[in-house]
Amino acid sequence: MPSTMGAAVSMPGAWSRKVWISVVALTAIGLVGTLVTFVGFLVSGPWIGGCGGVGILIFVLFVIALALLGFVALNGVLASIGAILLWRRSRWGPLLMIPSNFLTMAAFVYLPVQSGQVVWAAVVLLSGAAAACAVGLLLWALWTRERGVERVVELIVLGLIALPLVAIYVVGVDHDMTAALMPPLQAAAPGHC
Repeated sequence: MPSTMGAAVSMPGAWSRKVWISVVALTAIGLVGTLVTFVGFLVSGPWIGGCGGVGILIFVLFVIALALLGFVALNGVLASIGAILLWRRSRWGPLLMIPSNFLTMAAFVYLPVQSGQVVWAAVVLLSGAAAACAVGLLLWALWTRERGVERVVELIVLGLIALPLVAIYVVGVDHDMTAALMPPLQAAAPGHC
């Protein structure tokens, strides 16, 4: 009995274990980098110290942390399903993993770098760049395995998804690098409650 999965599976093209491992590792670095960057943002933020409104601030940060964990979890599920389908050589593997990596790249805009934090800006930039490299490998795998008309339509749809997300990522990288290269602010004397 012929399989109905045959039309969705592509045998020729750029499929190898090394590409799969590289894509999964770069995607994981991007997702973990989102969490690490958020923790670094919490530690280095201007809200450290002071007494007024600490309870409300802790609650707001807790809600933001839960939202970020939910985002990373849902994005991780999307990337995991895409990785499984990529391993099985399904045409849907790259099509799920590319938007997942675009979402990871866009998440870095909301975690700003403070003035003078050059090393931390490099960590943020490299975490986002890992997701961008994964997109490059996935586009290569997508381009080499499809037929002409399907390939063009898929690339147009992915391009429309990428436009706002990559624009957000570029704005965030620009802001982070500009802030990191500014001289650090002088610490003020601690206030008393």
